[in-house]
Amino acid sequence: MSRILFDTNVLLDALLNRAPFADDALELFSRVESGSIGGVVSSCSLTTVYYFGRRAFSEETIRKDLADLAQRFSVQPVDAVIVRRAVLRGGRDFEDDTIVECALAAGCQAIITRNVRDFRGCPVEVMAPGQWLAAA
Repeated sequence: MSRILFDTNVLLDALLNRAPFADDALELFSRVESGSIGGVVSSCSLTTVYYFGRRAFSEETIRKDLADLAQRFSVQPVDAVIVRRAVLRGGRDFEDDTIVECALAAGCQAIITRNVRDFRGCPVEVMAPGQWLAAA
């Protein structure tokens, strides 16, 4: 089973039902739920999901959604080692560097994101949700 790290934008697409991206994101969530892929999220992505989710949902709803994500997906902690490695990566975006380091630490085969171009030179395969679904 492939382990796939979901970038924050894909999580938000699914939870906020952001058209036209939600369909692919929800299909990927379904595959995590069925066990056909191992879904991984960064702990920092969950705080971002909370930040944007509380604007759209009640506190109770967004906390339930976060609990569901933490149950369905493996959560890769962002600890001091991840932060140091992300800093040393020296990319244009520290958040993206953190996502890459989380994927490496979690043993992921790919990162799923809508911002593929932001991950140029990544040591892990990077694909858009639709690309991954078409290739699977």
